[in-house]
Amino acid sequence: MTYTLRPEDVVGTCEVADVLGVSKQRIHALRKDKRFPEPFKVLASSPLWDKREIDNFLRQWRPWKAEQNQTGITTNETK
Repeated sequence: MTYTLRPEDVVGTCEVADVLGVSKQRIHALRKDKRFPEPFKVLASSPLWDKREIDNFLRQWRPWKAEQNQTGITTNETK
């Protein structure tokens, strides 16, 4: 399957941490989890992911958090 990656779908470590509600350091630990999506590109400044893949991971990893994100309720464990 081929799909187009739109600029708004490209996220780095900071954005992934915000979506998942965890710290940037936790993202580095989560990358060791086989369920966590591989970045499609790794730059010197940050790996880059497709936000849709991160959203799919979130639905499996923390379904309650995914539902909060869809309804506009935001929480962040790091605050």
